Amino acid sequence: KKALDALLIGVYAVLDGQGIAGDSWETSAVNWATAGVAADDDYKGTDANDQPQMTEVEQYKSQPTNRYFFNKWRAVYEGIARANDVIKLAEDPDIILTADEKNNILGQARMLRGHFHFDAKRMWKNVPYISETTTTYDNSTDIWPDIEADFKFAYDNLPETQSEGARVNKWAAACYLAKSFMFEHKYTEAKA
Repeated sequence: KKALDALLIGVYAVLDGQGIAGDSWETSAVNWATAGVAADDDYKGTDANDQPQMTEVEQYKSQPTNRYFFNKWRAVYEGIARANDVIKLAEDPDIILTADEKNNILGQARMLRGHFHFDAKRMWKNVPYISETTTTYDNSTDIWPDIEADFKFAYDNLPETQSEGARVNKWAAACYLAKSFMFEHKYTEAKA
C-alpha cells in the first residue's frame, strides 16, 4: 500500500514539471510558455535573442524542433504513464485495499491522467489517449469522451475533501469535467 501511494505521489510530481523534461517553464501544469505567452496573456520580456524559442512561441512561428513543445509533450505523457502505473497496481489483486481506499487511489490517478490528456488535447488537438491497457497508439480518434470518463470516474469516487492536503478531490474533478464540456461547447452539461 505504501508503494502504491509513493507511485501516486510520483504522478503529482509531474505537475510542477521539475526534473521531468527541460525546465518547469516548459513542462509545468501552469503552461506559462506554451499557453500564456502564446495567447499574449503573458509577456516573455527582454529581447528576441533571449530565449529565442520562446520568441517563436510569442510570434506564432514555432518550429517542430521547439523545445518548449517537445518537452511539454514528454512531460504530459510521462504523467499519463505514471498514472497508468498506479491504476494497474491498484487493480492488482495482491494489493490489499479497502473499497474506499481503492476508489480514492483510482479516482486520484484517473483525475490526474485526465488532466494530462486534457492538457495535450487542448494544445495539439489530435493526440492519442493512453490508458492502462493501451497497446496501439492512435491519434485519429477524438479523445474527449475518454477524458470525460476519467473526470466522471474521479467525481463519482473521490471524497469531497482529502485527509492530506494538495490531493485532488471530488470538486477538482467536477471543475475539470465542466471545463472539458466548455471546450467541447457542451454548455448545458457544463452548467450542471
